[in-house]
Amino acid sequence: MNEKGELLSNFNECADIDISLTPFTNTLPINRLNLSEGSSKEINVIYIDLPKAQCKPVKQRYTNLGNGFYKYENLDSGFTSSIEVDENGYVINYPGIWHRVFPADNLKTKLHEQEVFSSALISDKPSSELGENAKLYDWLIGSWNVTAIDYLDNDDKLQTEGEWHFSWILEGRAVQDVWIAPKRSERTPSSSRKRNRYGSTLRFYDSSIQAWRIQWINPVSGALDHLIAKKVGNDIIHEGKDNDGNIMRWSFTEITNNSFHWKGERSNDGGKTFKLEAEFFGKRK
Repeated sequence: MNEKGELLSNFNECADIDISLTPFTNTLPINRLNLSEGSSKEINVIYIDLPKAQCKPVKQRYTNLGNGFYKYENLDSGFTSSIEVDENGYVINYPGIWHRVFPADNLKTKLHEQEVFSSALISDKPSSELGENAKLYDWLIGSWNVTAIDYLDNDDKLQTEGEWHFSWILEGRAVQDVWIAPKRSERTPSSSRKRNRYGSTLRFYDSSIQAWRIQWINPVSGALDHLIAKKVGNDIIHEGKDNDGNIMRWSFTEITNNSFHWKGERSNDGGKTFKLEAEFFGKRK
């Protein structure tokens, strides 16, 4: 009913309620529908947007992906996410938005352990020892939404949406990032490993060569790359060699405070020509 006590007919078909800011309301349709693995169901829901103080009917779809994962889709807005539930159907992970941290009995201990580790690792600013050299990466610190385009064989390409997070670490003497594509809200246990990234790069300035050394690891694919980074004009160029001795070149170009263009290239002829393998387009969150 509205404030006048009149029935609102546009909610007649709604069987569930979805309140923003809490994943517990996703638990209700997941348990009510009791979907078998691989099956899906569209439902009409009363959606309550608490920050905007709005209430409206929306159409949603849930798909049982198996192993405690459900694909959630808001068919009106196009938003999707992969939700993880426990053995009782309670949501424990809503990627990028909410997750259950630890059971209550050891919550304080685990939170303390996390705090101790992060405080030992993360720094809020670069070390004064770096001087002007800190500027090469200082602009990257923070979180970015990234569109990744991988160029495959036969002129095919694969586009994914990712997230990239950067922080100063180790008393500000190094920069570490976490590069995730597809982004967490789109990842499931069955996600393809093709061009799948959930890895990290460590960057530190080596005064003996007057340049930054970087090391990228991606446990998803087993990648381990070593490169050297320098400023070239307005760009940041990283170069190294793969296991076959071919030259890899990774470049940050078109750099602003809130955007960048990253290119990944490889040369099989000693640097005479380069083939574009991937490019990322970042926008600051």
